[in-house]
Amino acid sequence: MNDASSSAVDTIHSILRRRCDLQLSEMRVVGSGSSNSLVVIAESEPLGRIAVKAATTPRVPAVVQAARARALRREVRSNVPRVHAAMEDEGWDILIMEAPGEVVLGEVLGRHVGYEAVWSDVIRRVISLWGASRSEPYSPATCPRSHRLRCSSARAALAGFPPNRVDAHLMKVFAAWESIPPPAFGVFCHGDPQPMNVVLSNADWSFVDFEWCGPMHDWRMMFAHLIGWLPPLMTDAPRIDVTIRGRALRMLDTLPWTPSPADVSAIARYLALLWFRESQVAALTWSDARWDVQRQTLSRLTSINSGNTAERVRRLTDTLREVAHAALDISVARTQSH
Repeated sequence: MNDASSSAVDTIHSILRRRCDLQLSEMRVVGSGSSNSLVVIAESEPLGRIAVKAATTPRVPAVVQAARARALRREVRSNVPRVHAAMEDEGWDILIMEAPGEVVLGEVLGRHVGYEAVWSDVIRRVISLWGASRSEPYSPATCPRSHRLRCSSARAALAGFPPNRVDAHLMKVFAAWESIPPPAFGVFCHGDPQPMNVVLSNADWSFVDFEWCGPMHDWRMMFAHLIGWLPPLMTDAPRIDVTIRGRALRMLDTLPWTPSPADVSAIARYLALLWFRESQVAALTWSDARWDVQRQTLSRLTSINSGNTAERVRRLTDTLREVAHAALDISVARTQSH
């Protein structure tokens, strides 16, 4: 723990003693997350092991996150930790929850044997919730995650790219992301269902990070989050061709409805936007050759807009397989360089 983190933890501890009469011990910072929050695991008296998420400039206020976590807990009780408290004090926005574990699924998935079954169970529970919560008609104003704001943020990031990396074709790709038509219905979802938001306990797993949790999510965007993690999971070439296609098809088959061709195109475009958002900072340091590969991948995903459902799924899974092979090639090259 560095000096800045130590000072912040001391302040937070002081607030919790004063506001909640909590005595903390064995405090350790486990991460800051993409939301610039400080996450601390601690033993407490009298609550036991807790997770404290604190931020000075939260994207979503702690009281809203608490309400959203409680709403999700009503739907999937065994996989959502209990909320203890949420408050704002001394410039800190603080959320206190149970801490069922500290091992993050995203840090072990694909690196150690046995965790793909956990991720499969996460997918099953997420899709099952979609089926139980389907609501028509879709109302974007009710959805916690604004597609318009995500696209605006992506465009803002693109403004910082070198001019030679931004051409007319790439701008058409961005326009295609912005013009994804709305779904026929919304679903209740965690809002960011990916392995870095799942922690493991001795007997089960639990979601964390409830900023975007709620009803009226576009299931196609959420499906892109689920399959967006397939390529990094593939660690050897013989498995890639079979597993990528098989996993994606099984996930589509478990949907409580039959996706239309337009649904598959929307999934592919949401996936392209997700991959751009996840790589936009790293892309600034990439070589032109590597950026060209990324741009071609984004373009291929965005251009999946013809053919029937099966044909579009094939093009989507083909792109996933190629990305997985490329990721493996990069990984092997790095290993050999060391």
